[in-house]
Amino acid sequence: MDFKKRIRFEEKGLYTSTIGSFPLEDSPENRARCLHDLLSLGVDLPNYPQLMDMGDQFLEDMAAQDTGIIKRGNAFWLIGKKIERPERPPGIEPFLWAKNYIEREGLSPNLGLKACLTGPFTLASYIRISDRPSPFGTALKEEGILWELTEVLRETCAIFSKGAQAISIDEPILSSIVGKRVLFGYKADFITDVLDSLMKASPNTFTGTHVCGRIAPLLAESLLATRLDFLSHEFSECPENFEVYSPEKLAERRKVLAIGCVSARRDLIEKVEDIRAFVKSCLKYGSILIFTPDCGFRNLVPKGSRLEGYRVAMAKIRNMVEAVRDARSLLGW
Repeated sequence: MDFKKRIRFEEKGLYTSTIGSFPLEDSPENRARCLHDLLSLGVDLPNYPQLMDMGDQFLEDMAAQDTGIIKRGNAFWLIGKKIERPERPPGIEPFLWAKNYIEREGLSPNLGLKACLTGPFTLASYIRISDRPSPFGTALKEEGILWELTEVLRETCAIFSKGAQAISIDEPILSSIVGKRVLFGYKADFITDVLDSLMKASPNTFTGTHVCGRIAPLLAESLLATRLDFLSHEFSECPENFEVYSPEKLAERRKVLAIGCVSARRDLIEKVEDIRAFVKSCLKYGSILIFTPDCGFRNLVPKGSRLEGYRVAMAKIRNMVEAVRDARSLLGW
């Protein structure tokens, strides 16, 4: 039974997942290392290892095709007025690699593989259309371009839905452009419509969004209004995010909360007992909860060491998994 169907029939459950990125350089050896480590730690729903920049993963593919996006130095530029549809869905290679590797090696995640998709708002923030300072010189200010990106990414979602048990639309930029109002004059329901359009490309896959940083009440309302299955945020470093989600609204909108419970910024390894206490304090937010790191670990590089950052990241995940298992056992779930 796939995860989306499973949670429809379960009354309660505590699960673990990851956001995606790690501080290792991208290589087949490091991807394999990540997968083996995540599975050996017992993460229920591990994301494929995302070892490249979240924007480059998708935009390098688009720049290599006749889409109107080109790369100049380290920046992506849109030449012309619109984005053309690429011949092949962008950004799928790391996911397909992980899926094929798991099958070839006979590995078996507890619940399956999660796939992260860099969302259209965040991708638009990478694409320059003028020399004005970011974000005002980027494609973020153009609703038409955002819809063109959304149509492109729908194809990627459709590919992910054929092999992943869950899809996360990663939109870190949303916490920066939505405060008391939405930057660029978007209506709040524009964000909802874009995310729902992606959701429709994977209707049978457990699909949600990850937005890190502080979540404004207006953004929370927009996300609650979507058809998405889960909402994933930082809560360890941003406990104030609990204030914008009431248990009643989450239940009413049928949203599963994915709760960041260990920091992705600090190299302090949280103790199992502290994470367990945090998990137990979250039970009022739903009978089905997912626990994750706050965000990806790409920028966790203590003293400039990627290997040390990776070691710390895996230690945090190990303690997170143990804490959630302990909580399940104590609750009899």
